[in-house]
Amino acid sequence: MIDLKCKLNNCIYNKDSNCNAKQITVDSKASCSSFHAKKKFEKQPDNTPMPFVRSAVDVNCKVNCLFNKNGKCIANGISMCDEKGSQKQADCSTYMPS
Repeated sequence: MIDLKCKLNNCIYNKDSNCNAKQITVDSKASCSSFHAKKKFEKQPDNTPMPFVRSAVDVNCKVNCLFNKNGKCIANGISMCDEKGSQKQADCSTYMPS
């Protein structure tokens, strides 16, 4: 994955609106199952500064989407957002039904 943006500021993998997880999974409901909400006193993972554009993020995809190729997302970039406003679920806003 080239570019992975996240608008859920309460996820432990969100760093300046960029996802710094090494791997994420978009489940069958087009939600990020790798989303992990910060707890009040939870220590965040050791985040090595990364450029905004990275090529090493592995995005598994389980939804019937135009960008799903054999279980992997082939989009140049995706954005995760909180469509319900709950800050408890990250939804793939790049999702396009195939």
